[in-house]
Amino acid sequence: MYQYTWCHGSYWEFEAITLEVAAEKILDAWQKACEFYLYDRYNGMPINDRSTLATWEIQLFPVYKLLMGYALENIIKGIIICQMSLNDPDSIKKENLEDIKFKLKGSEQPCKITVHGLANNLLNAEVVNIVVLDKEKPLLKDLDACIIWGGKYPAPKNNKSNEPFIPMGGAVVLNPKLAEPIKAIYDKWLDELHKIIK
Repeated sequence: MYQYTWCHGSYWEFEAITLEVAAEKILDAWQKACEFYLYDRYNGMPINDRSTLATWEIQLFPVYKLLMGYALENIIKGIIICQMSLNDPDSIKKENLEDIKFKLKGSEQPCKITVHGLANNLLNAEVVNIVVLDKEKPLLKDLDACIIWGGKYPAPKNNKSNEPFIPMGGAVVLNPKLAEPIKAIYDKWLDELHKIIK
């Protein structure tokens, strides 16, 4: 049973959809907090009362990106597993998920399926044929940063990190379209996974 859960793309799809559903709920809470903070209550309040409006929900956008990053990772890993299985069924006949390795384009060094990194690792798998638009590349790097630290830790592990710094409160800007490009990538990639599963 253990191996069955990761050998079939439908399980990767299930996890991706579950993460996206949770992310959407967080996005909704964040947008409502922004509306409350910036529109419903902020105008006309004494300045010393404004700090009380900085609720926890106002900080949720990086968490939304963390979950969407995880959802995208599940989609790409599902594509990798499915495509490897189609090309060579023995390539995924391993005892443990962590033993699955895939080839990167232009490299002899195999990569573990358990690795993070949409931009630098997973999308560079030989078996992945998703076209990444130039306008999507910075967004994918931002999602990678949220996966590695920005959606779960207050700072990167060291100050020499090349990861973009995401200050607390940096997402306190109400922009309903902020999540649209992430959702568009999610929808496009999920369609690619569907093509292989069916």
